[in-house]
Amino acid sequence: GLWSSQSTSAWWTASVAAWASSLLLSLISSFIRLIILTRKLKRRRNTSGPLLSEPRFDDSDDESDHGAEELKSIMAARRRLILLCIQTGADLLNAINWMPAGFLWSGKLPNVLVGFNGTLSSLLGIGLMLQSAKAKQS
Repeated sequence: GLWSSQSTSAWWTASVAAWASSLLLSLISSFIRLIILTRKLKRRRNTSGPLLSEPRFDDSDDESDHGAEELKSIMAARRRLILLCIQTGADLLNAINWMPAGFLWSGKLPNVLVGFNGTLSSLLGIGLMLQSAKAKQS
């Protein structure tokens, strides 16, 4: 039937494969965004003009304050992306470990490393969530 041991095994494999695929795509997306922000940061450091091409509608003529705030914003976004990449990478390591035997390193990670990856991912997720909530309050 639908819930026989063979069927359950197939569902487990399919769900872990979908999870791993999602994590891999998320990791690739985060790396691309990180590269874009790094390039933007380098351009910002190499030029004295405004980084973004968007018009600003504020009464302030002080470009240096605007530039400093923009630099802080880019650096904060990079830090968040780096933490997200570490979190996603830890989850991906575990997802591959839980694939059927014979796939990459499936089943070969020691329990302590699986636990460490899960704990690291959870702590980073909580930290990113709190950081996001704090930013929304500001």
